[in-house]
Amino acid sequence: MASFQPTNVNISRDESILNFTKSRNTEPTREVLTVIQITCYSIIIVIGTIGNVMLVFDLATKHYLKTSQYFILNLATVDLLTCALSIPFDISLVVLGGWPFGPVMCRIVYPLQTILIAVSVFTLLCMAVERHRAILHPLKPKIPGKVIMLVILLNWVIATGLVSPYAAALTIKDGHCAENWPNNDPRYPKAFSLCVFLILYLSPLCVITAAYTFVGIRLRANSHKAELLVGTLSCKSRLAKSRTQRNIRIVKFFVLAVVAFALCLLPFQVMWMWSDFGNGQDWSHFNEVLTFANVMAYANSAVNPYIFGALGSRYNSYNCLRQKNRKGRYFARNTFPFHSFIRKRRSTGNKKLLKSPEISVIKRNSPTPNENRSRGNSNLTNALFESSV
Repeated sequence: MASFQPTNVNISRDESILNFTKSRNTEPTREVLTVIQITCYSIIIVIGTIGNVMLVFDLATKHYLKTSQYFILNLATVDLLTCALSIPFDISLVVLGGWPFGPVMCRIVYPLQTILIAVSVFTLLCMAVERHRAILHPLKPKIPGKVIMLVILLNWVIATGLVSPYAAALTIKDGHCAENWPNNDPRYPKAFSLCVFLILYLSPLCVITAAYTFVGIRLRANSHKAELLVGTLSCKSRLAKSRTQRNIRIVKFFVLAVVAFALCLLPFQVMWMWSDFGNGQDWSHFNEVLTFANVMAYANSAVNPYIFGALGSRYNSYNCLRQKNRKGRYFARNTFPFHSFIRKRRSTGNKKLLKSPEISVIKRNSPTPNENRSRGNSNLTNALFESSV
């Protein structure tokens, strides 16, 4: 994911932090920090780009997407843009030590990074709400794909609106892209940082935690009910247990993605809230911890595709059915959702069998449907006649 723009805000406010040129730091220390930062950024770019490209390609080539897969595709797109745009720009700033891209890019690059992080957290929030609706209210109608795409578009629009005041405040100052709030009032950047922390970190995490808490309580109850039905021979009870376990796996991976987001962004948020509302920049090791926080914030973009990729590899109902059928059929034919796929494969095999020469001979010698019908009528007439006699 892209880092929150307060990083760039505060770095722009204090040029010595951006370029690692504080007077109290020695030259070897700055060089070591620069090498570590560029190395970590490069690793994140490679790993994150490969994972997100594979995930986007896999989901984009599907003919049908489930509700959660729309959000996963959007999140993978955001992470891919982060690895392809945000991190390379930060590497160029670390190497060049200034802003060589002009005033227009100054008002595009930094706000875009904040937009990406906002869309990411809004997507995680939508995924939590969707799981809450699907599990706690399973009888409600399914959300159409057009509505989901409209929600995703709305997330981008809201994120852009939230960042627009910050984009308007950016300008080129002394060769760096920095903020220029009205009257240089320090209350404006503090208010913006606080809004970013509350709207894009703390509040969404509280809502997501509450949603998954209710989901966990319901899944625990459903799992207990399913355990009581294990001894029964009903196919419906076995199907209910399978669906419960399936939902538990999905929710576990979604919760893991939220935990990864919260942990990766936590050092970053703490550092910049401390910098804006305390005296964090006076700490002698502020640069070192800030470098670690930025790396952690970007590392989340490389972690997400492998979390959801693991979900796709484990959560494959057809593979589960194929493994269980080695011991015996667990589900009725018409109750399992992937029965149509199996039936299609069997029908393909039957077609190949019908083309064999032995089957052709049998078909020539077998009676036609009209002959069978006439024979059936004659047999029925004979049976009625014999019964009457």
